[in-house]
Amino acid sequence: MEKSYDAIVIGAGSAGCIVARRLSEDGQCRVLLLEAGRDPGPLETPAIRHPYPLSAYDAALQWPGLTGQIVGGADRRMARVPQGRLVGGSSSINAMVAMRGIAADFDEWCEAGAQGWSWRDVEPYFRRLESADPHRDCDDAAAIAIARQAASPHRRLSNALLHTWEDAGYPRIADPNTDFRDGCFVQPVSTDRGGRCSANRAYLGTATRARANLDILADTRCLRLRIAQGRVCGVETESAGTPRVFLAPRVFLCAGALQTPTLLLRSGIGDAAALEALGIRTVADLPGVGRNLQNHCALPLGIILKGRKGLPPGLPTAHAALRLSSGAHRSSGDVYLSVWDRAAWHAAGSHVGVLNVVLHRPASSGSVTLRSGDSRIAPAIDFNMLDHRSDIERLSMGVRAAMEFLESPRVRAIGRGTGLVKLGKAAAWMGFRTSATRLASRAMTAASGLWPGLLSPLYALAVKPLPDPLLGPADLQAMQAALRASIVLQYHQVGTCAMGPAASRLSVASPDGQVHGVAGLTIADASLLPAVPRANTNLPVMMAAEKISAMFLNR
Repeated sequence: MEKSYDAIVIGAGSAGCIVARRLSEDGQCRVLLLEAGRDPGPLETPAIRHPYPLSAYDAALQWPGLTGQIVGGADRRMARVPQGRLVGGSSSINAMVAMRGIAADFDEWCEAGAQGWSWRDVEPYFRRLESADPHRDCDDAAAIAIARQAASPHRRLSNALLHTWEDAGYPRIADPNTDFRDGCFVQPVSTDRGGRCSANRAYLGTATRARANLDILADTRCLRLRIAQGRVCGVETESAGTPRVFLAPRVFLCAGALQTPTLLLRSGIGDAAALEALGIRTVADLPGVGRNLQNHCALPLGIILKGRKGLPPGLPTAHAALRLSSGAHRSSGDVYLSVWDRAAWHAAGSHVGVLNVVLHRPASSGSVTLRSGDSRIAPAIDFNMLDHRSDIERLSMGVRAAMEFLESPRVRAIGRGTGLVKLGKAAAWMGFRTSATRLASRAMTAASGLWPGLLSPLYALAVKPLPDPLLGPADLQAMQAALRASIVLQYHQVGTCAMGPAASRLSVASPDGQVHGVAGLTIADASLLPAVPRANTNLPVMMAAEKISAMFLNR
């Protein structure tokens, strides 16, 4: 049975919650919001609301079986790719860091062909989505709350590093979202009344869900788009093995930088030769679909914290940060040091602090491609990290700077055993919160209370000595091998359906999100961003959703 709407929004993550909210403000517009995962409801669960964040360690809230290649070649490495699969998307499982990026990110987008996306153009949309009061309940506020975290004596690593950075001459920045200098600061987080403020909570609250013209359908996978005579006309879906078709003259893609290109490719929108090789009829020949996959990579450095008390569980893990410039061409703020005052949710993790060295302006890019035309088979994801020489050189510079900071007297006073965070199978098993791992954590807590030194060997297993090429002068090949074996993914993927002028061979959509050559089809998520901003991507993606929605409604 087919059901008709005026607009269908695919994906109820950070972008989709906003687009559905804004479209349904017109009571005459019938809107369907589709989500592959579960719907926790407007008030969410305690684990999602928990600020640590506990939800990041719940496999049931993430896409199953999603893996990607971090680096290729002889030292090829694969990794699991966590991505939120619920109403609220990754805004319900991320570390809640609320950074915009720097003004140059958006000015460079504009210079590259994304007209209307300069800092001056986008800044009002950031202000709009950040306008909620963090001291009040954000249920249905149509904005998220940004809190400037207060100082805490429990944040021993953050406090030591903030003082160390100031001692080294870096300015203390009050608001890193408006002051884009190199310097140190406390990272703002998206929170209301001490809990997580997700896109679901803020944009799909109790009142919005009561709208007669808005339907939210969870646990429903989108298989492909229906397109006739160059215009989108509906979506083919599946729920619990039952196929259903929904019709609409307008479809908004908000499934993210991995799933949106996958859906386009399965629908015949992409590189014609690659599609035909898989037996998929080409609807629009757009070679840029799935190309230009950009993401941040990081090298996590750990330190074993002295003493018996770790970070209390009610505090967000991310706190202090330092924005650095490597000095390479047009690379201000391209290296970012971010502190986690607790390495993991469990008892052992509370005694290990982490300083993540993040490459914030990568030159390397990868791809998302289909393995098969079968919608049940996950796409091939190749992040192609550190493929560019400058990425290796700049990340190495960041690692050496970070190690100097970790060896400072202030940090050595509160920690020992500095090195690379490298988790084995046991630690990977403990990474998810299950009945068994919660029981193991309680046992560790009880045992460490009786024998304070009992967990020390576990901490040592998590923090390994740093490879020699990263400690001092080394040739490029040795540095590359050491970094490629050690880096981890950040979950900030963008760019796989980049906006730009239609004349550009790799552009997929115009700056208003309209897909080239397919009428009625709009992209409003991370895949649209032409380059990864120098920030965690949740806020920039929400800004883009607000801006695309406004452009559509005001057309």
